Amino acid sequence: MPQTMKAILFDLGGVLIELDGLPIKDHWVDHPIGYDQNWITWGKAQSVIAFETGNMPPEKFPQAVINELALNVSEKAFIDTFTHWPKGYFTGAKALLQALKPHFTLAYYSNTNVYHLPWLREQCKFEDDFAYQFASYEIGYFKPDAAGYTYVAKKMGLPPEHILFIDDNQMNVDGANKAGMQAYKARGIDDVKRILLQYVNIDLRQHE
Repeated sequence: MPQTMKAILFDLGGVLIELDGLPIKDHWVDHPIGYDQNWITWGKAQSVIAFETGNMPPEKFPQAVINELALNVSEKAFIDTFTHWPKGYFTGAKALLQALKPHFTLAYYSNTNVYHLPWLREQCKFEDDFAYQFASYEIGYFKPDAAGYTYVAKKMGLPPEHILFIDDNQMNVDGANKAGMQAYKARGIDDVKRILLQYVNIDLRQHE
C-alpha cells in the first residue's frame, strides 16, 4: 500500500457482515430485482434515507417503506425479516481485522439503523476491531452523499486520499472516489482480501 495510506474504512453489510439476501426480497415484489438495481432502489427510497439518517422513528419505518416501494408484505412479516437481515461477521472477518489493526487505523461507515447496529455491536464486539465507528443514523449522513465521506475523513483526522474504502455497492464506491478516497467494490471476505493483497504488505493467508 502506498506510504500515504493510513486507514482502511469498511462498509459492513455484504463486506464484513453476512446478510440474509437482498433488501427487497423476491416474494415482496411482482418481478424479482437483480443485485445492483435492488440496492439502488432501496438506497434511493426516501423512507430508507429518512430512517437511516435518524429522521424517522423506527415504528414508522416499516409501513412507510412498504408503501413507498409497493411491497407485497405485511408490516409484521417485514419487521420479522428486516430485524434478522444481518447475521454477523463473515467467517474470517474478525481475524482479518485483527491482522490489519496493528498496521492501519480501522473504521467502518455503514448505512444502518437502530434495528441492526446495536445488536451487531454487541454480537461482534466492534469496539475490539475499530478505532472509529460511523453509522448513518448516528451521524446523519447517508452513502453515497459525498458530504458523508468528508465528515468521516475529518473525524478520523486524515485527508480523504489517505483512506482506503471498501463497499459492496458501486454507487457508494463512486461516492467515496468523488470525495477523494481510494475506493473499491468487494462482496465478502475473499473479495476484500483480493483488494487488500494489492496494497497491504502483510501475509493475510495466515489469518484465514
